[in-house]
Amino acid sequence: MIPKRLLLTLLLVFNNNTLADISDIYIGAIGGALLTKDLTANKNNLTSDIAEGSKINYKPGYKLGLFFGLSLPLIRIELELSKMKSELKPIINPNTSTTLTGSNTNHIIMANTILVLPSIIISPYAGGGLGYVHINNTFSKNKHDNVFGYQLIAGLSFNLSIFSLFIDYRYIDTSHTDTLKKSYSNHTINAGFYIQIA
Repeated sequence: MIPKRLLLTLLLVFNNNTLADISDIYIGAIGGALLTKDLTANKNNLTSDIAEGSKINYKPGYKLGLFFGLSLPLIRIELELSKMKSELKPIINPNTSTTLTGSNTNHIIMANTILVLPSIIISPYAGGGLGYVHINNTFSKNKHDNVFGYQLIAGLSFNLSIFSLFIDYRYIDTSHTDTLKKSYSNHTINAGFYIQIA
């Protein structure tokens, strides 16, 4: 026979109301400063004639996004939709006087898992995400790439009842693109908020 204490435990785990009692559904917004890793140019893929091996340098850019998720004890599971954009620093070919300019825009869908150290007010957290990145740039012959992406996350949240503020750092990288045969690596420093809705 199943011991009575074990039976009561199993009934509690599978009770329909259990998950609702220990979880919260939330939505939020994120914004931040973006730094994109410099690339080495492959002139065959670019719209202007520049020297092979020239450095493609980016100006600081921005990140904006929305997310929603499920908060459980010690863990948050969320879906993030975001946009990142950065402008190129102009590259001049001294031999032809041509200049390469443009921008790089990433649209991202990322499924994140975040581990949270519980606290009354300030909660450290760390995690990561996997997903899809659509890359659109205006300085190459092949304008679009659809690639796999991942991110690493570390930050602090400030808990104010059902409303929370946060600051964090995120490292985002992708698989190699067809456009430049390189991955796009990005660093972001972010701030945002999320609010419990259920």
